[in-house]
This record gives sequence, C-alpha cells and structure tokens, in this order.
Amino acid sequence: MKKNSLRTVFIWSLIVALGGFLFGFDTAVISGVEKQIQELFSLSSFMHGFTIASALIGTVTGALIAGRPADRFGSRGNIGFGNFIAYYSDIIRSFKRSNWNCQDV
Repeated sequence: MKKNSLRTVFIWSLIVALGGFLFGFDTAVISGVEKQIQELFSLSSFMHGFTIASALIGTVTGALIAGRPADRFGSRGNIGFGNFIAYYSDIIRSFKRSNWNCQDV
C-alpha cells in the first residue's frame, strides 16, 4: 500500500470512529434521563419506549438523510443550514410564554 492510501484509510477510520462515538454519546445521554422522562410525563410503558426510540431513530434518520445534501451542497453548506435552523428555532423558543409548549408564541 502506498503511504498516501494508508493516510486516507487512517483519516476515514478516525471519522467513522468519531461518528460511532457521537452516536454512543447520544445513546448514553438518553439512557441517563429515560427514567426521569417517564416519571416527569407519567408515560405508559409503550409511550416511554416510543419516546426513547424516537430520539435514537431521529439520530439514525438524520445521518442517513444528510448524505445527499452534503454531496450536492458540500458539508459546509449542510452544517450552515443546520446552524441556521437551530439559531432561528432558539429565537422562536425564547419568545414562548409557557414552559410546557410553544402554542402561545
């Protein structure tokens, strides 16, 4: 193997490992608060499982969907769009009057 291809394999391995670490981190965060979520919202067993699974399904779905826009617009464009959405959703949430819902914005 050429030295350049070994470097490429090493870099891709680091990127994949980081992705796995971040997915594991999401799983650990959810696992750490899942009992509190069930108690706080008085969830049935089914709704509790659905709520926890929704967070993990959202993580996987986001990873699967992000590939095409990244190919078309580049990773910087993708990250910039995500930052734009997060920034403006935070502004909208800052104007809500209730702690439990955003219906009265």
